[in-house]
Amino acid sequence: MPAAQQPEPVVAEDRGEEQLQIIIGKLERIEAGQAELRAGQAELRELIRRSAPDQSTNQKNRGGHPPQYSWDTVRLAILVHANLNRFDTRIELLKFANDFIAQWPQQPTERAIRQFLKPIAEAMGLA
Repeated sequence: MPAAQQPEPVVAEDRGEEQLQIIIGKLERIEAGQAELRAGQAELRELIRRSAPDQSTNQKNRGGHPPQYSWDTVRLAILVHANLNRFDTRIELLKFANDFIAQWPQQPTERAIRQFLKPIAEAMGLA
């Protein structure tokens, strides 16, 4: 009987060459990604450079005393709160502002708080 022909074993070199080609392909994709990343970083740096204020044309120092209270942070907190939970009355707005301001080391007067809140309450249509 003739001997059955056995398939030739896969040569390790062929498998090694195939794996090498896979690795080379992956490296090429990584290098292309890195080049794209570098280009993106350069674009971001340029955008930041262009959006930065020109230091040669600084605004004139108007002098004067810096604001005693950080009303902008209160205004921002009110806007955030109003977006998530609305204020139904001026009393709720005043209570929220007082609670927020309570964390400050020096508190403004009740009158100053009410004066600050008046245009906000009017804009929100609070009674």
